[in-house]
Amino acid sequence: MVEHDAAASTGFKIADNRTAELAEWDYDILGLMVGEIQHDSPELFDELLLAELQSPAEEKNAEAKDIPDVFKIVITCIDKKHQRHLMRKFKKEGLCYEVSDN
Repeated sequence: MVEHDAAASTGFKIADNRTAELAEWDYDILGLMVGEIQHDSPELFDELLLAELQSPAEEKNAEAKDIPDVFKIVITCIDKKHQRHLMRKFKKEGLCYEVSDN
């Protein structure tokens, strides 16, 4: 709740909507978050149409799989926080990776 005059209130509404235009998805983190919802609450996953949000990240991973002479390693993380930390680190270094909860 904001206690401003009508003009200021309208200005804040416009600025709030503008942030969506300027924002970008971090598809790696988004994929993790959507995957957690899909695993923990499949009904909510379906209701929110979250499968549509996974496709850009999956396409990116599919492109990475098509690169010849790719060598893979498996890293076991101690928890989700550690997994997200490594994903951010790999992304900064331009490395491709796959995420699995197995």
